Order: sequence, then C-alpha cells, then structure tokens
Amino acid sequence: MRSRACFRSVFALLVVLAGCAGPGRLTGADAPTWHAAPMHAWEKAFQETDARWRGADGACSVPLSAAQTLWLFGDTWITPSGAKGREGGIIIRNSLALQAIGTGSPGK
Repeated sequence: MRSRACFRSVFALLVVLAGCAGPGRLTGADAPTWHAAPMHAWEKAFQETDARWRGADGACSVPLSAAQTLWLFGDTWITPSGAKGREGGIIIRNSLALQAIGTGSPGK
C-alpha cells in the first residue's frame, strides 16, 4: 500500500513537471528582445525630492488621478540630513511617496 502511494506521488510530480515544460527555447525572430537605458530625468526627480532618501527596492506606482501618483516601496535606505551616500543610513521596511504630476518632464 505504501509503495502504491509513493508511485502515485511520483507520477503526479512527473505530470506536473511535464506540464511545465514549454516548447523549448525561442530563437530567431520569435525570441523577445529587451532594451534598457538610463532615464536621467527620473533619477533626478527621485534624488532631489528628499536629501535623506537613498533608494529602495520593490517599487510600485498607483495612479490616483491625472495629477497624482502614489509610489510604494519595499526596503528603503534613509540617512541623516547632509550624509554622503549611505553613510549613517538605516533600512526601513516600507516607504511611500506622493508624486505631483505636472505637464513637463519628470522632476519639473
């Protein structure tokens, strides 16, 4: 009886793994391509907002209206005012920012 249960478990695992196997690796024209480039205007907008905010991970934006966006962040580095880089900084678990959206480019 125990070997039958083991066999069923192994069989179920194989079925699940077979379902996860895709058609293989896409090549040529079917392969997706990605391009990344710095967005200096956005970097400047975040850097000049609060001298204590040094960065965060897990960013997510939520449009509240045509004029405001809520930003939610995961782990966040904050430092004392006037600190250079992350000197004297600490990590807090979560942070948020409210962005007022103007008609110009980011940071204006």
